[in-house]
Amino acid sequence: MPLLDGITNAYRLRSAVVNPSQLLLDPTNPRLITDTKQIRAYSNTELQDSKIQNQILDLVFNKEHDVRRLIKSISEIGFVGGMHEMVVKPIAPNGPYKVLEGNRRTAAIRYLLNSPEKLREDVRRGLEQIEVKIFEYIPNTQHDEDKVISVLLGTIHIDGPREWGALEKANYITRTYSSIVKGNPFPFNNKAAHDVGLRFKQSTKAIHKALIICKTYEQIKLAHQDLSPATYTLIDLATSTKAVCNDFFELDRELCKLSELGVERFIELVLVPNAPVHNPKLFRLFVDIFKNGTANELEQIITKERSIQSVWDSLQLRKEKRAFRESLETLRDQINSLVIADFNGTESEKTLIRKIQQTVDAKLVPLLDV
Repeated sequence: MPLLDGITNAYRLRSAVVNPSQLLLDPTNPRLITDTKQIRAYSNTELQDSKIQNQILDLVFNKEHDVRRLIKSISEIGFVGGMHEMVVKPIAPNGPYKVLEGNRRTAAIRYLLNSPEKLREDVRRGLEQIEVKIFEYIPNTQHDEDKVISVLLGTIHIDGPREWGALEKANYITRTYSSIVKGNPFPFNNKAAHDVGLRFKQSTKAIHKALIICKTYEQIKLAHQDLSPATYTLIDLATSTKAVCNDFFELDRELCKLSELGVERFIELVLVPNAPVHNPKLFRLFVDIFKNGTANELEQIITKERSIQSVWDSLQLRKEKRAFRESLETLRDQINSLVIADFNGTESEKTLIRKIQQTVDAKLVPLLDV
């Protein structure tokens, strides 16, 4: 039986109109939590705790998930619920509701309603009652509620119209994978990754990559507290570029993490003040140097004795000289391969060939021997 067979019969979405005061921000929302170690279950009582809700609200704004733009848009044109459905789950028969989909919009609305006197009358009235879709789980023996919600959100944000950022997707995939494996999720479990891939319409390879990136991000963040989500792209390159992921960063694909030395190297290369590699372009230059440069040049980059651009420019010059030398060697070999006895031309042409060979011996050979 297919893994997701019957999933659409395991829930329904019922249209409703609710007051925003009944909406509770989700403290485990992937846009807010990019560290799986921070994930824990929250009781209904905790969800309704104003302190927790305010902490989440602050986190939304501190993460700068474009909420300011939403606030401006809603204040100008009002809340248009039909454009992007908000999905909520009741924690009591008639509310309040935990927001599954629409946490940023909830935060924006809550912010605006804190100062209703600043809103136009039509905008204020439109925010007092908003359209939502209430998620209702239909008990069955195939799919539990958590799995159904996981598939629903994955359909929207991992393989759907409103994709999360790459780190948020990797985090959500890792959560889902861990919930399937139970206990210690590593070494890598291929079957569990395959099941996650079926949920989100991703290949097992893509799931493995997401696990590596998510766990490596957490590993580096533990060693370097100032790590920001903006570093995600460089972590992605460090763990997916074959030339350096194994031999330099020492990636363990089964444990989905770097060695201690690999973490130290990443921090020295990318995260320290005035780091030599602080963007994807410089990372690609570093990969070329690692493949074709010398150990001394790598050391010069890490110790900041020379800039990565300077080292790379020197490497390109050597490559050009090497290419020119190889061209000369090819030309010499081609000329020396000529056998005058096999040539049926005139005597003057044979004499010309002899002169060319003599020129090669006199001018080209000494140059190649330098």
